[in-house]
Amino acid sequence: MTQSKIKPRIWIINQFGNTPDVPGHIRQYEFGQFLVQQGCEVEVFASDYNLTQRKYRKLKFPQLWQKEDLKGLNWHRLYATSYKVNNWQRYVNMLSFCITFFFEGLFTPKP
Repeated sequence: MTQSKIKPRIWIINQFGNTPDVPGHIRQYEFGQFLVQQGCEVEVFASDYNLTQRKYRKLKFPQLWQKEDLKGLNWHRLYATSYKVNNWQRYVNMLSFCITFFFEGLFTPKP
């Protein structure tokens, strides 16, 4: 009798996480890739709005999220409103990311 091994499922949530193809830190990407190599199923949730460039990278209106497989790492690009300076629009940006994350999380296998 063989015993099936369940893969650990991990969620990494960072609004400002980046993949190697865009400017900014890629800590979540590197950590996620490490966990995938260890046999984990990893979902990363990050905003598609790139903070360094102040623009959206992949999503096209009215798209709210997009999932991409990056060498076994499930990368979820989520919509968040844009902002240019740290004023009330930044709070709207954070809130919109949380709302989009909530709805995308409803359709993603739980950790």
